[in-house]
Amino acid sequence: NKIFVDDRILSIDGHSVRGLNEMEVRQRIRGDRGTRVAFVGKRAGKAFTTILTRDIVHQRSVESSWLDNQVLVIKIHRFFRQTAQEVERIVETDGLKAKGFILDLRNNPGGLLQGARDVVDLFVSQGVVVYLKGRGVEDQVWALREGGELKKPIVVLINGLTASAAEIVAGALQDYGRAILVGQKTYGKGSVQNIYETQSAVGTQYRGGLKLTTLWYYLPSGRSVKSLDPDIKIASHDEAEFVHPMMPYSGASRIPVKQVADFGKAHFDKRASSLIERFQDTQEAGKALLLKMLAGNQARALSDQ
Repeated sequence: NKIFVDDRILSIDGHSVRGLNEMEVRQRIRGDRGTRVAFVGKRAGKAFTTILTRDIVHQRSVESSWLDNQVLVIKIHRFFRQTAQEVERIVETDGLKAKGFILDLRNNPGGLLQGARDVVDLFVSQGVVVYLKGRGVEDQVWALREGGELKKPIVVLINGLTASAAEIVAGALQDYGRAILVGQKTYGKGSVQNIYETQSAVGTQYRGGLKLTTLWYYLPSGRSVKSLDPDIKIASHDEAEFVHPMMPYSGASRIPVKQVADFGKAHFDKRASSLIERFQDTQEAGKALLLKMLAGNQARALSDQ
């Protein structure tokens, strides 16, 4: 028995989920380890019932798979402290046989900024990964090492649920010319929130929390993360279902920065864009683009000989 990403859940243990918020749904699902929870829903238009046993859930950060003998897909579900180490391990083992990488950041809600910075650091040799700007606060997060994989081409897959730290990774690799972005416009979460407990921060007797926006994210080129569009847009079948949020707050769309270094690896024939855009599947589009980039690199290498 399994629950899949595109399943539509209608009820949990006989209770309808209609009108429940995310936290209320979580409370319905969670329970003592070893107890069972029943889901009723629809999958591909057909009704289903699934019963699962509650247990400790260990979130996976990274997994990899081959599309063929040339293209290695690295899927990052969320950014944790160890995420970059997992990516590096894949790059230094299976990645040695790969001619190019697809970095899949679709549906990635973000996570730790440190994890995102360290992933970017694997593919660039130097430079600012993200600028942090707020009232009376200006800071920069830099790539700290010489990079690991600096030569093989990269395609990054994004969609409307690529957010926060995932947007920083995609945007930084795009700004440095290290990767081509394929998919849909990202979520646009260009801000940092801190959560303060009301009892200690405000001095009230009531338990609760206050989420306060304190900083804005800006990419190496100085543009806001809210402006992250793909280089090649793919009309995904589920794109229409996602409505980009109207934030009640806004920051500058761009800040002045020094010229961004161009590592010059993410070159492709612009005429190929119209052909790639015809794909309905984002991953297949990414694969087709990467193979064209590899073919172009091989042609240039032969002409240089």
